Amino acid sequence: MKLFSAVLVWAAWQDIERHSLGNGFLILSAGLGLALCIGENGAGTAVLAAMLPGLVLLIFGRLTCGGIGRGDGWFFVVAGFYLNLWENVWLLASGLILCGIYSLILAVLLTARGRNIRKLRLPFIPFLLPAGLWLCLFS
Repeated sequence: MKLFSAVLVWAAWQDIERHSLGNGFLILSAGLGLALCIGENGAGTAVLAAMLPGLVLLIFGRLTCGGIGRGDGWFFVVAGFYLNLWENVWLLASGLILCGIYSLILAVLLTARGRNIRKLRLPFIPFLLPAGLWLCLFS
């Protein structure tokens, strides 16, 4: 879990800084996660199931013409190597709730100032930090 917390923090930084996750980072994180899976309990159907949230995000991203970033989907696919299915779903749901609350507050404040928020884009991975660090500390 400590390795996943490092992956999460690095991904959040990349998402804030670049608004994307680098392919090299995702490949390295996936490789480390795969090695961890094989070393601990084998890579099997449980790992594939844990990747489902990421695969669903990738499909929705395709259907919404990039409304959901590919990096977000691939991050959850990679997270499947480190987390089980329900931890990954919980991480996604927690991130969506935190991002939704922040987005609502931001929309109200910016609209009150007369700013157009239609094309506003937010990095999503940083909203996973509280829930992800909670998982790493208490699992």
